[in-house]
Amino acid sequence: MSNKSQSNDASSASSRAAAYHNNASGVSQPAVQPLQKMDTKNDEGIIQRAITVGNNPLPRTNATPSDIVDDLKKDGLYEKFVTLNDDRTKIYVFSDKAHLINYLKELAGKVPAGTVFTPFIHKLSPEQLQQGHEMAQDMRFLTIYKPGPSQISTNASGAHAIPEKMMPPPGQGHYWGHRQDPSAHGSEYVLYQNQLQPPQPTSPLTFGDPGAPSLVMHQNGLNLGMHIQPTNNGAYIHDVKRSQTRYAGIPSVTNRVRGHPFELDQNQKSTDDPGRNFDNDARTYTDESDSTKTKGGISSWRYNEVEKKAVQSGMPFTQINSNPAMGPMGIVRPDSLHFRLDQGGGSNKDLHLDNTATTDYRNTGGARPKRMGQQAYQTEMGRQSALTHPYQAPPVHHMGQDFTDPQRHSYPGYASPPPSPFLAEETLSSVPEQVILDGYRHQGDRVNFPNGDKGIVVSIVDRDMVRGKSRCMVKRIPATAWPSTFPNV
Repeated sequence: MSNKSQSNDASSASSRAAAYHNNASGVSQPAVQPLQKMDTKNDEGIIQRAITVGNNPLPRTNATPSDIVDDLKKDGLYEKFVTLNDDRTKIYVFSDKAHLINYLKELAGKVPAGTVFTPFIHKLSPEQLQQGHEMAQDMRFLTIYKPGPSQISTNASGAHAIPEKMMPPPGQGHYWGHRQDPSAHGSEYVLYQNQLQPPQPTSPLTFGDPGAPSLVMHQNGLNLGMHIQPTNNGAYIHDVKRSQTRYAGIPSVTNRVRGHPFELDQNQKSTDDPGRNFDNDARTYTDESDSTKTKGGISSWRYNEVEKKAVQSGMPFTQINSNPAMGPMGIVRPDSLHFRLDQGGGSNKDLHLDNTATTDYRNTGGARPKRMGQQAYQTEMGRQSALTHPYQAPPVHHMGQDFTDPQRHSYPGYASPPPSPFLAEETLSSVPEQVILDGYRHQGDRVNFPNGDKGIVVSIVDRDMVRGKSRCMVKRIPATAWPSTFPNV
């Protein structure tokens, strides 16, 4: 399409809009410049688009109200509007609603060329385009997810150093986020939950050494999975003998085993409750198939092939309970178990084991090599099964990364973020400002200002744990909406 050029010597699109607002409707201005071709090739298909009427930015094209679409189509202006609104590299600033409509009429040839004053045009730099795009992705995520009521304990800071590929699942309706924070390790995990369709909350439970703790994820009565880290510090272990354990009051069930998360010599204490430990906390147990039965199973195999080897090597492992459901014991009884064993140097070994007692791990029809023990071969069977049933670690969201939830429009109250150009600094969006907020805040938290403005925490400066305050850098987000009334086109 064609457009008339206009000087861009103002410092920002917002200042242009304020100055231009004095130009009434933008109709019949005396100085009209020749038409010039507009460059729309930069970053094609990446950045969303922008029109603003005065200081009021319009939303994305797909959020245009149906009655306005119908009116624009009826008068042959909709295609021109879409072309303008879908320009991916510029912000078009109109003085008011009539100016926009009259300009669309000129583009459509419905009024003589040169009779409508050209809108101010702010061309975004590649850096602004990328910045706006990343902020739009963050808003899309944060419109759906907010930090959940339970987070990794401040008494277990070492859990934030667990590698992403070793993190246990966050639970249905939840999402892990990895965020910047002002601590010595520089980053933290934040457990987000869907705020538009709130799920049962997930509780991260931590045990053992606070600097390298074990992490158990518990939701709705179920152990979803856990990252188990051995410790050789007796201060974090509660001694208990096999003859002394009461299995946290869990009832026994025929042909099943009440599976501790770790061997009793590693009965780790809770980082938050001195009276709790692996042995007496039912939330850490798993209903396991019995390895002593005809076909073999999980229980003693897990002890010998996973737990003992973890203690010997000092390396952690992650267990994921697949298809977790409540069993007759009143604890989780998964169909199968995934294990990810840390081998050091960034490598890991994945195993997938049946927990229904239907896979025969003992009678292998001569497939087991003569010099390989039965449980060692069960491990090999688990390795082979992991090749055909690979474990996908839970996604971990980072600020600025692309995010799309295919179900987002089905969530009640979901709203698309403002078009990307409006979110770049020095357009209609502000530079981040320092604000002291109540509570333990996280990067990405949404903020409501007293004047009604909305904002996002883009970084944490520091936290005052005694006063319960967080010093944050907050970026205000412009609101987008169609004017309350629209002229009959």
